[in-house]
Amino acid sequence: MKTTRTIGFTSSFDVLELLGRFEARRAAVGVVGLGSMGIGRATEFAEKGFDVRGIDADEGRVEILRLGELEIAGTAAARAAACVEAGKLRFSSQFADLADCDAIVVCSSALVRRTRELDTHALITGMDRIVPVTRAAQCLVLESRSPPGTTRGVVLPRIEERGFAVGKDPFLAFSPERIRHTSSRLDPRTRRASWAA
Repeated sequence: MKTTRTIGFTSSFDVLELLGRFEARRAAVGVVGLGSMGIGRATEFAEKGFDVRGIDADEGRVEILRLGELEIAGTAAARAAACVEAGKLRFSSQFADLADCDAIVVCSSALVRRTRELDTHALITGMDRIVPVTRAAQCLVLESRSPPGTTRGVVLPRIEERGFAVGKDPFLAFSPERIRHTSSRLDPRTRRASWAA
């Protein structure tokens, strides 16, 4: 098996080949959680030319999205619909569709209750369905308003339980959400990863 060292990591797959797929817009991207934030992210990637699979556990919601009934403000709905029409954005409730994606972007928040306790139920439920199909040569990104420590405390342990060494097999990163869910201005330049392994 080829081993490549890049950016300080030793990987069990060819990282440069993976980066090349992204640069050439040949990479497949899965976006999990099809609320307004998730649809916005999926649209951004599809408009850049990537093959995007939007995944949501709610089959009813997925069917609504397939019919073009997008619950997004402003021009975002038309932009997403155009990506669907072009065949660059597809919706599914099957998490197995993530297996051949090069990157998985998880748009599911861990919220802080009024009692200041962290509510990670939605995120844990999502990760329990994502981790079984996670593989080496994937980038897994948690993008949300989750408080600091959520990636390391909730996501990382579940990947390691699968037997993966993060930073060697899959890569893991956190990208804070910087765009309001109701905004029609979906500019990917306003986002950056703040933690990665």
